[in-house]
Amino acid sequence: MYETGVSEAEARKHVEKLIQKAWRNMNKYQMDSETPFARRFVAAAINLARIAECTYQHGDGHGAPDSRSRNRISSLIIEPISFH
Repeated sequence: MYETGVSEAEARKHVEKLIQKAWRNMNKYQMDSETPFARRFVAAAINLARIAECTYQHGDGHGAPDSRSRNRISSLIIEPISFH
């Protein structure tokens, strides 16, 4: 944003496009039988991307968590789903 002088909205759109492109590539490597990467590496990369997306998709869920992030973490870890 600062390097090119674009607005925050334009910078966010550009980053969203980069994320979409990265997801397409990771999904391609996951489905491709002749990928140069080991299956375990591809699975680990996809899982890390999922964690990052969950953490940061609505802002900084790690460094400056808001109530939504806290509630999401609490519901996943502290208050697990009970099966009756």
